[in-house]
Amino acid sequence: MRKILIYFASVFIFVACTSNSDEKDQKPFTSTERKTIEDFVNRLTESFNKYEYDLVRNSWDKEAFRKRVKKLDNSEQRIFNQYYEKELSTVISNVNIDFVNKLKYNQGRLMLSQLTFNAGYAEIVYSLIFSGNVDFWKYRIELINNSPKLTDYYSYRDELWQSENMKNIMNLNSTYTSVSKERQQTNWSMAESERYLRAGDSIRALEELYNIPKTHVINSISIKRINLAQQISDSVFSSALKKEKEMNNGIYINYLYCYYFQDTAGLNQIFSRLENEVGKDNEILDSLKTLNYFWR
Repeated sequence: MRKILIYFASVFIFVACTSNSDEKDQKPFTSTERKTIEDFVNRLTESFNKYEYDLVRNSWDKEAFRKRVKKLDNSEQRIFNQYYEKELSTVISNVNIDFVNKLKYNQGRLMLSQLTFNAGYAEIVYSLIFSGNVDFWKYRIELINNSPKLTDYYSYRDELWQSENMKNIMNLNSTYTSVSKERQQTNWSMAESERYLRAGDSIRALEELYNIPKTHVINSISIKRINLAQQISDSVFSSALKKEKEMNNGIYINYLYCYYFQDTAGLNQIFSRLENEVGKDNEILDSLKTLNYFWR
């Protein structure tokens, strides 16, 4: 069990996938319910831009999030429930606090880009701008006992809902148990990479990250390798970008590649995909398009 937790702690935020929402038997919101959600979203947006923690902290519903982690077998569900109760629920909910901290300590501001209503839930898309950087984020809202609650979040850099990420991690650890060569190699390589980093040997640290089996290479590993390569040299960085693009066709890896190699056509395709989510008339997306701002 301990080895599973070590692996979870290192990767739980990044596994690219689509939403797992099952909206059967859900009814559209009434006009009153829509107004309740709209008022909540306005207050939430204002609280973020004031760098306040209370509203987002109190609005996060741990139990509703748990119910969104689906498609687990009995063993996976039992392990997930146990770990969720002990510490995972707190780690996940604290991402909301980290979200506020990112704004606060980088003097960022946030803009509400989209509010969409679906049967039984709503989604809010935020665009964030900092000094030279931009980012995007999405929340899911449900009405629980007539009160708006945040029940999931989505990272555009990773193209994932966190609930689906939890399911994928449980499935992965069920397929590759603690005695599997793949899991053991992954844990060993990650630990060795950290050890080399502490010793100041970035090249060996990067080599260890490339020893991780393909079965366990997820978005966070790709980004970690790219960031580390950038610290070593331009040639190593260039090589890493090419490798990661071949292995990972995600929007963010493609963005990094196209940005570095000045692939205008590729960047325009990425911006077109983002427009569908954050809106064509989005000043923050426009800032990204000028190439004077960087997505991170």
